[in-house]
Amino acid sequence: MTITLRNYRGAEDIHLQSAFWMQATRGLPWCWKPTISPLLYSQGTQFDPRTRRFAFEGDRLVGYMSFTGQGDFVSLGYPWVLPGYEGEVQEELYDAVYGFAASPEYGGRTFAQRLRKQWTEQVSFFKRHGFVVERSDPIYALDLRTVTASQIPATCQIEFPAQFCWDDFHALCAGRLPAQELSRWKQYFLTS
Repeated sequence: MTITLRNYRGAEDIHLQSAFWMQATRGLPWCWKPTISPLLYSQGTQFDPRTRRFAFEGDRLVGYMSFTGQGDFVSLGYPWVLPGYEGEVQEELYDAVYGFAASPEYGGRTFAQRLRKQWTEQVSFFKRHGFVVERSDPIYALDLRTVTASQIPATCQIEFPAQFCWDDFHALCAGRLPAQELSRWKQYFLTS
């Protein structure tokens, strides 16, 4: 069957992208929690639908790639594809998305991507396309599945309620955190 590429069409594509990303990254270590930032970006006045590209085989989504930013700094996404669609579909997505980002029309000049060292396929992809390691920042994590309770330093007692209550968090932090930071926390906690 033929692969069809198309640009972003509307908010439903953000949900399609998020669900696809969760599927594509399921086996990778330490993936990020999805946020509403792609939706917020798509609602900005300077948003261009060509910053999001989707690959379909018939009605089935088999890949996507996107980017954010403009000019001096563009955060270029990875061309995520389903198993079996590596290679040609990834290259078509990359050529279309990077090509638009770097075009005189859009004006991207510096491109970056943050990847975990363990994501060897993704790192190799970008290296093949001329990206180099500019700097390496450690990511600190604790995987509770790999340690026993006695190995976890307990300096305070933590209680996790059945459901997070934003109003309680806001009441505790108001006056301690700047309004902008509280707003970011609200967006983080209220997204699924």
